Amino acid sequence: MTKTPFQAVVFDMDGLMFDSEPLYYELVDAVLKKYGKRMSPELSHAMMGRRRNEAIEVLRQWHQLTVSVDSLAAAADELYFSTVGDKLQPMPGLFSLLEYLENHNIPRAVATSSARSYADHGLARWNLTDFFSFILAGEDVSEGKPDPEIYQLAARRFGIETEQMLVLEDSQTGLQAAKAARAICIAIPQEHNRGQDFSMADACVETLESPVILEMLQG
Repeated sequence: MTKTPFQAVVFDMDGLMFDSEPLYYELVDAVLKKYGKRMSPELSHAMMGRRRNEAIEVLRQWHQLTVSVDSLAAAADELYFSTVGDKLQPMPGLFSLLEYLENHNIPRAVATSSARSYADHGLARWNLTDFFSFILAGEDVSEGKPDPEIYQLAARRFGIETEQMLVLEDSQTGLQAAKAARAICIAIPQEHNRGQDFSMADACVETLESPVILEMLQG
C-alpha cells in the first residue's frame, strides 16, 4: 500500500462518478408530466442526495400529489431501466483516479443514496463493480444522507476509523453526512448544484482530475 494518510477512499455515485443528475432531472420531469407537473431546479436541489423513496416523498409534497410513493417509484424505475439508464456516462477523471487507487492498493467503496438496483446497473454498465471492496446503497441504512450512518457503516466495513477515510462527494447533503461522520471530504460540485453550501469541505475542486485529490492522498 502506498504511503497515504488515508486507509480507504469512499465514492458517492450520482453526480460524482456518473453524470446522472441531468438524467434524473429528465426522468422525474417525464414522470411528473403524467400528472400535469414539471421538474424544477429548486425541486431537484431539495431531492438531491436523498434516498429514492425519501426524494420521491419530497416530490409528492412539493407538488401535493395524491399518488403513492411506490407508484411513482415504479414509474421512474420502468423509465430508467428501459431508456434513461442507457445514457449514463462517467465523469471526467473517474477511470484514471480508480486506476491510481488500484495501482497503489488503496481500498475503495461506494456509498450512495441510490437504490441498489440503480447502483448495480451503473457500475455494471461501465465494468466497475470489481474496482470496489463493497457497495453501500440506500437500502443498507436506516437513515439516509445527511445522516452520517452510511459513512460510519463504510468505516466499520473497512475496519478503520472514519477519520482515516477520504470521502468524495458532489452534494451538500452528502458532504454533511461525511463531515457528521468525521471523515475527510473533498467536494466536487457540478453545474446542477453550484448554489449549494460546500464551505465545510476539506477541499473543493472542479473535477475528479484535480491534482488536489492526489496531493491529499499522498499527504
